[in-house]
Amino acid sequence: NLTWTLIIRLLEPFVGLLMGTIIGVFLWYLPSDNNMEPVLVYYRSTLLCLGGLSVTFMSKRVGMGGAGALACVSLAFIASLRWRVKGDHFVSPYRSYLF
Repeated sequence: NLTWTLIIRLLEPFVGLLMGTIIGVFLWYLPSDNNMEPVLVYYRSTLLCLGGLSVTFMSKRVGMGGAGALACVSLAFIASLRWRVKGDHFVSPYRSYLF
């Protein structure tokens, strides 16, 4: 019983990073970029919140409570990597002119 607990506790960070990475990469492609900008931001924020909540509850259900928080953070980070590359519309015209 003690060895099983140690194995589970050592696997929690890896499972959390894996779940966050998989769902984060999934969120790169799920809301298509063809939508209008306000709708796209709404979809992305909604999916990010729902993904974080589902990962947290799913990890608690499986018995790896510590993996949920790490999956939440890595999910948001991985999803923002692609969204930032595609987010040229956030640059104001003044900033692009001055810098």
